[in-house]
Amino acid sequence: LKMMVRGEELEGFEPEPARVEDSGRQRLLVVNRFFHPDTSATSQLLTDLLDALDARGFAITVLTGRHGYLNTGVVLPARAWRGGIEVCRLRDTGCGRYSLPGRALDCASFMASAFLALLVRARPGDVILAKTDPPLISVTAWLAARLTGARLVNWCQDLFPENAAAIGLRFAHGTAGAALRALRNASLRGAEMNVAVCASMAARLAAQRVPEERLTVIPNWADGELIRPL
Repeated sequence: LKMMVRGEELEGFEPEPARVEDSGRQRLLVVNRFFHPDTSATSQLLTDLLDALDARGFAITVLTGRHGYLNTGVVLPARAWRGGIEVCRLRDTGCGRYSLPGRALDCASFMASAFLALLVRARPGDVILAKTDPPLISVTAWLAARLTGARLVNWCQDLFPENAAAIGLRFAHGTAGAALRALRNASLRGAEMNVAVCASMAARLAAQRVPEERLTVIPNWADGELIRPL
């Protein structure tokens, strides 16, 4: 009814595709707070990647948020499809990015929803792909992977709490910062693979005793054929 009255959620709606038997297909559960049609950087990179994996036959479910990076007022549909990709948009608070307490609440609520969704959906042999939005989502995904028997791959776009400390946030220093870093490092060591976006990031993680055999470098990209003036 809300969709019918407001109309905002109808744009880009795609019906559910015909069911395809998942037997023999690698199941991929992807966790990131933003996904298509959101235009934030992590959303665009993730959409590019999953479109390619969908074309290669992976059975993909994206666990993402219901609010946009910039416009938190529009609530996206709880479930949608992009080609063969199932998009499940989880409940989160949607306070927005313009205050630190609101951002923290958004991150915490999304992580709680993502943890429950992974517990329900993941099964042994599945791959959980976790990006780094929200920060420390790798910890949530790691716990869910251990409880369900799934395999974890972390795609590190940034390093938290180091980035918070670098811009002067007090909580990221001292005992609190060390505790957050220890949690993050435990989730990376427990993953099957960690993707860094450059060699220097991989070196930083190796210095934190993340095994080098569980580190690989894949730079971010842009598809020049898709870039157009707006």
